[in-house]
Amino acid sequence: MNVSEENTIDTLLARYLANECDTSEKLQAEAWIAASPENKLYFDGLHQIWNDASETDASHFNTDAAWNRLQSSMHGNTASANTFALWKVAASVAAFLIIGVLTYTLIKDDVVEIPQVAFSTTDKIQNGILPDGSKIALNVHSQLNYPKSFDGNTREVELKGQAFFDVAHDATHPFIIHTNAIDIRVVGTSFDVKAYPNSDSALVSVVSGKVKCYTGTDTTVLTAGQQIVFRKSKKEFVSPETVVDNTQSWRTRLFKFDRKPLADALREIAVSFQVKINVPEGLNKCLLTLDYDTNLQTVEEVLDLIQESYPTTHWNRQGDVIIFEGEACP
Repeated sequence: MNVSEENTIDTLLARYLANECDTSEKLQAEAWIAASPENKLYFDGLHQIWNDASETDASHFNTDAAWNRLQSSMHGNTASANTFALWKVAASVAAFLIIGVLTYTLIKDDVVEIPQVAFSTTDKIQNGILPDGSKIALNVHSQLNYPKSFDGNTREVELKGQAFFDVAHDATHPFIIHTNAIDIRVVGTSFDVKAYPNSDSALVSVVSGKVKCYTGTDTTVLTAGQQIVFRKSKKEFVSPETVVDNTQSWRTRLFKFDRKPLADALREIAVSFQVKINVPEGLNKCLLTLDYDTNLQTVEEVLDLIQESYPTTHWNRQGDVIIFEGEACP
């Protein structure tokens, strides 16, 4: 790596540590860090310098003290003397860059913020159109934050909850969705994102086109008909063991069960009609095949159809609660 490349990387890493990178720079920095153990070690050292610097202000940043702390923390490392010399140079360069970043942080309150729009729902699904023409359906108890206009190189929004996106195609301005679990990057496609803040998982289901999901250094690409789940507790992407049924039903109101365990189906029916159904244990050996449309049918009509399929079951309403009973299938 020549001097010019070193300076470029140090600049990038300093911006990354200060959380001043745009999405493209963030991905570039994380890719460089993950490229080799040496790069990771180099970054960890600069990270330590940043942590030390953040405890003071720009005018009192002590380069020699920062380097001494870094060298002390690495005492016993088998790296060569040349490597330590490189680290010291890097520490000085990074210190200079971080001073600039800290100074910017102190005065950035004077920078005009991009006007934001908050599109949110409570107990009803809402449809909308974003400034670039992209269409969105926002599920209940969800919120989408986006700028009044997409003026930069990317179209970036922030989602809390669940939404279906039909993104307007623009190859020169990628569309990026930030959630509290993952980020999603597309050009023009349609897909569903379910990422409620209080849930341990985030689900992405692609209807058309191609979608790139990423977090940290972990990236996965999905095409039409594919799904992926991100587990926050494990910080990893996992493919669902089975296809998650009815991912679009919250907006289409069309539900389809194909040999679905009956107890699971009843719980999903309860959610789709926003009613409470008491489900007995032992019904998951019964497999239900059924289509229904909540726009055209009532919950009572759907339960009657189930009773026709399984004559040993019956239901009755007690106030606001539906009691579903029946014998377990062999």
